[in-house]
Amino acid sequence: MMFKIITIEKELVVSYSILLFLLNVISIYFLIDLLNHEMITDNFDKKETYTRGIAVFLFITALSNLLFVSVYLMYRTQRT
Repeated sequence: MMFKIITIEKELVVSYSILLFLLNVISIYFLIDLLNHEMITDNFDKKETYTRGIAVFLFITALSNLLFVSVYLMYRTQRT
């Protein structure tokens, strides 16, 4: 029984890591699109929001997540 759980756990970890990798790639795509805009304006309140700072922060975070997940997946594929 315990051996079955361990094998299922390994498969789940790898599949969730691949899912996290794909989500990071998708988020990087949207963050690059967000970096192309200088500001977002609201028509009703005449409010302007500059998005460059938060977009750069989220872009760096997504890249670091992508780095760690890809290193982990490369380690797992080389080990087995």
